[in-house]
Amino acid sequence: MDRVKQLVSHLTPGASKGRAALERKSPDDVVITLAIRSPLCKARKGGFKDTRYETSLHLQAIARSAVDPALVGDITVGTVLTPGSAYEARAAALTAGFPESVPVQTINRFCSSGLMAVTDISNKIRAGQIQIGLAVGVESMSQHPDSGGPQPSEEIKAHPSAKDCSMPMGWTSENVAEEFDISRHDMDEFAARSFQRAERAEKEGIFANEIVPFTAYVTDPATGQRTAKVVTKDDGIRYGTTKEGLLKIKAAFPHWGRGHTTGGNASQITDGAAAVLLMTRRKAEELGLKILGKHVTTSVAGLAPRIMGIGPSIAIPMALESVGITKDDINEAFASMYVYCVKKLGLDVEKVNVNGAREKKRQDFGDIDVYWYRHGSRGGVCWRMRSRAACGVKLWPIQVYLQCSNHITNERRTLREIKCEYCAGDRKHKNRARRIHGPATRIDGECREMPRMGRNINGDAKRPSPAMAANYQYHNTNAPSSNSPYGSGDPYYNESSGFITPHPVKKGTSNWVKIGVPVLVIVIVAAVVGGVVGSRAHKDSSSTSSTSGAAATGEAAASQAASIKNAIGVFPTATNSEYLLPLYPSTTNTAAYTTPTFNPSNNVALAWPQDPFQPSNPSPTSVRTDRPRLIAPSYKWQALPELIQTDPYLKLWNDTIFGNATAYYPLPPVVYHMDGDSGILDNAREIKMRIKAFSYVYRMTNDTKWVDRAFLELQNAAGNGTTSFGPDTQDKWNPTHFLDTAEFSAAFGYAYDWLYDAWTDTQKSQIRTSMLYYGLQKGVIAFSNSDNQFTGWWSNNTEGNWNCVCNGGLTVGALAILGDDTTGVAEQILSLTIDNAKQNCALAVSTDGTWAETANYWYFGTTGHAEMTSSLMTATGSDYGLLDVNADFKLTGLFHMYVTGPGSLFSYGDHGPNKFSTTANSILFYGDQFDHPEYVLFQRDQHDAPEPWSMFWYNPTVAGAFWDDMPLDHFFNNTLDQWAAMRSSWTDENALYAAIKAGLLTGHQNHNDLDCGDFVLDAMGTRWAGELGSGDYLSTNYFDGATQDGDRWLYYRKRTEGQNTILVNQENQLLTAAPTVNFDSSGTVQGSSTVMDVPSDSTAFFTADLTSAYNSTTSFKRGMRLLNGRKQVLLQDDINASGSIMWRMHTNATVAIDSSGTSATLTIGDQTLQMQILNAPSGVTITQGPATRFSNDPALPANQTDQLNPGVTVVMINMPAGTYSLQVLFNPQWSGMSASSFVTPPSVPIDSWTLTSHN
Repeated sequence: MDRVKQLVSHLTPGASKGRAALERKSPDDVVITLAIRSPLCKARKGGFKDTRYETSLHLQAIARSAVDPALVGDITVGTVLTPGSAYEARAAALTAGFPESVPVQTINRFCSSGLMAVTDISNKIRAGQIQIGLAVGVESMSQHPDSGGPQPSEEIKAHPSAKDCSMPMGWTSENVAEEFDISRHDMDEFAARSFQRAERAEKEGIFANEIVPFTAYVTDPATGQRTAKVVTKDDGIRYGTTKEGLLKIKAAFPHWGRGHTTGGNASQITDGAAAVLLMTRRKAEELGLKILGKHVTTSVAGLAPRIMGIGPSIAIPMALESVGITKDDINEAFASMYVYCVKKLGLDVEKVNVNGAREKKRQDFGDIDVYWYRHGSRGGVCWRMRSRAACGVKLWPIQVYLQCSNHITNERRTLREIKCEYCAGDRKHKNRARRIHGPATRIDGECREMPRMGRNINGDAKRPSPAMAANYQYHNTNAPSSNSPYGSGDPYYNESSGFITPHPVKKGTSNWVKIGVPVLVIVIVAAVVGGVVGSRAHKDSSSTSSTSGAAATGEAAASQAASIKNAIGVFPTATNSEYLLPLYPSTTNTAAYTTPTFNPSNNVALAWPQDPFQPSNPSPTSVRTDRPRLIAPSYKWQALPELIQTDPYLKLWNDTIFGNATAYYPLPPVVYHMDGDSGILDNAREIKMRIKAFSYVYRMTNDTKWVDRAFLELQNAAGNGTTSFGPDTQDKWNPTHFLDTAEFSAAFGYAYDWLYDAWTDTQKSQIRTSMLYYGLQKGVIAFSNSDNQFTGWWSNNTEGNWNCVCNGGLTVGALAILGDDTTGVAEQILSLTIDNAKQNCALAVSTDGTWAETANYWYFGTTGHAEMTSSLMTATGSDYGLLDVNADFKLTGLFHMYVTGPGSLFSYGDHGPNKFSTTANSILFYGDQFDHPEYVLFQRDQHDAPEPWSMFWYNPTVAGAFWDDMPLDHFFNNTLDQWAAMRSSWTDENALYAAIKAGLLTGHQNHNDLDCGDFVLDAMGTRWAGELGSGDYLSTNYFDGATQDGDRWLYYRKRTEGQNTILVNQENQLLTAAPTVNFDSSGTVQGSSTVMDVPSDSTAFFTADLTSAYNSTTSFKRGMRLLNGRKQVLLQDDINASGSIMWRMHTNATVAIDSSGTSATLTIGDQTLQMQILNAPSGVTITQGPATRFSNDPALPANQTDQLNPGVTVVMINMPAGTYSLQVLFNPQWSGMSASSFVTPPSVPIDSWTLTSHN
């Protein structure tokens, strides 16, 4: 009878609505008797990174439910990423002790999968199909990282809403913030409150009622041994978080919307699981079980995918209206969405997220709870707030529960780690700040930006910056392409380290500083349009194998190496999303990780065939008869498809190039933008980047739509498009900044050559005419200075990137049209450029391999040199001495490898403009030409490897591991440069890396700083000491540094006070500095394994006599050495000066100085480093201050200002005039290393340093 009454009430309007109706008890109510969860741990880093826990959750459910498992009528498991989830769910249930009679199913509605598992079980109970059911939400993103979904069809891409279904979540968050005017202040205020409440709840033991201990296993990467440990707590709550601290964190997605979403107001990726036991009230009372609450209803709402975050504002009222109650508790993953929903629904913030970290409110008996996420897809926790349906709308499930005791499970979501990216120098020049990474505004290096989905990244300080692909999908030939709203489609969710993926900041004066940002502009969007990926599919990465018997040779060796390569796939398992460097598995694989080598082969499935063009007497004006002739002759195009099938790297790169081209295709042609004195270089390089992609895809598909799209770009750049492109004069390509002219010439040259067979005669004529008129003819004028404009200044004694890029672009353009050009200009250009490049460009590499300008300008110079040389070789059969006129050019790949640390580049000096198609792939070419396979092996794993040049410069016969037998240290002793790199591993992202320099302060093409003694320091995945990078290239007289009083040396980032070195009398170092240096190393090399076991006596040191760099200084020597098996760093300064002395170091860390003033603790995220003055002179203490100029510094040029450096602290040690031996010891607080394990070195004068002096 009660059941009949209940059914009647369902049919009577209003009869079963309202609070009273909800609190009414009925035997048929669906109630909750158990709600448990695992601790929530950081994916790939936390407590469950080596553990599967599905079975454990089922066991816990059985043990804690007091219910015979045979009574369970059904189990529904919500999960997203688990492959073969139905198999695993069923097997886990059986293993846990559920009898074979209990069925199991899985459900996937993305983030709401766990919640929908609850709904599914509840509906079955409500329908009378079962009396008891178990709902589970589980995800292991450590074990099953997101590798994306299938690429959408053309129909979906064309649909105005459906195409947004794969829009990255960060983008949708920014859409909400922008469209509904959600302020950063409100978002960070909520996030801080959430952190604080979560901290309080954890400290008060509130979470203890819902968390059940899980036994996890930690795998020793060296031995493979598994050790059990019990995980009892979440590992993502950030104690001590404040709104002020969060406001310092830079935008995670500055290229979308307002850039309000950060690592502080969004969530981490997590491993975890949760389970809810539901049954009828009748059954619960029959079994004598405590009832925690009842499930009342679920509502699902759809809305536009691009603003899916506001779904709760639609679904919550639906759920509340359906049961006749009012608003209550809700939570969100992105603060923008939370703030909007709270405001839209008029919610009381004191009743929302009461226990923090996306936590539901905890209330007393009788209160009603509204969840929009409960047991979300990722491990039972909904840290991703998006579900999607095939129709292209986002679905928002909302559930309403009646809470009947204060033991109801509080599903919590931890905020992600607050480790922010930071940026290097803001420069209006190219108007892009270079990003570096770390906590709250980091320093050092340059951000690799890229126009993700091909967006125009030109413009002045007021224009928005483009989207960027922070890293790309690494996968083997069987891996799916990435087009998922989770992870692979969203850089934020694919970080491999818990850090935020770096993105370019908005154009304009940047407040970021650089602490180790890698140099290159990323030119990769991912294997599929719109995707950015951090996790790469990797076969058998943890396996250990070994070779046996005699080593194979010849064809057998080539075949064996290819088999091994395909068995493993791409070596790295992920790309670090903070520094964009490859992450290697902790493993020993002696079959694959062997001595770098090339295994020549005549098998066209494994190696390039020999070029049939072999002229006996090469001439720059005698070109091959077939097309293409530049970089990729037709014989390589014919061989490429088969090589792609047999080489996982070529497969990856090919997929990525197709994705980029697809992304660029629908975009309008690049818009003209003159960036002051810096010209239209961004325009030229972006057009070149697009032309390369379009041309490549055409030649791989023969689809002429790519030809048409390329021609549209060329028409636009020639001023024949639908919009104007610069002045209608011969100066259209801006020859006063000749880099622009050269890069346009190269872009037109590659298009003319690679698409030669597809152009009509009319199109060829138009392309040639434009290139000659705007490019090559201006090149002839530049060399002769016939117009007295000195546009060819770079051709005289300019050993740097300008000469390489200008000669290279002109050469490529001339070679492309040679034979078709009837004016004779192409031949004239070739008579000028080759010898000039040999006299200048080729000499930019010092005798030790260092690039004469800076570590960043190496990219531009070597790209120009490699393109020019490769084009000459393929078109005419010779390099004409460009590769060997400088006998030491072959060492430049080594320079690039050692200048790259785990915190990215040792990025001293300026880092240059945007790079677009400029990459480090020149060392793929050099590795092949100079027989340095380690160069090829190093670069092929890097984030910028996938682009067209790589497809033809890469030698697929390469085998081994670049790190095998690679010394950990290297000393670059050319007088111009003088620097050293020391590290503890090549393959550990947490390795220690220390680099320090001396060198001359002239001869660097006006791109250096006054920085003798400058250093950087990385440890534990963090850069602790870094540099500020470029200033504003458009600042008055920024490049006026030829004299001591040049205006360049007035700007803070160029002055000595802006470096990590010593100041005397607060004065700049002297341009006449001529340091002398010394270096020694234990010679430790890394072996085959990626796990480096550093011997306890392994060490290295660098010392420099810097006396000549200072006034008022009798003597000054600086030394840096590694201690204690490369776990500690000593920086020592032996100085005698008659002026005041100041030790300075720039850091993004929070600095806490102890009461004695002689030691300080630096904190970045959850990592700490202690620095201590040893044997501190009386009265000498550590202080800290902002990275700003001194009040008594010489005035800047009129109307000029320094760039701000927010988030950067200068650690200082001040000493009066006198004689000192200042010893600063850096102790990174390594995990598992006790205080007693650190050593205190003896005091040894720098002149007496030896390898054993500090034992």
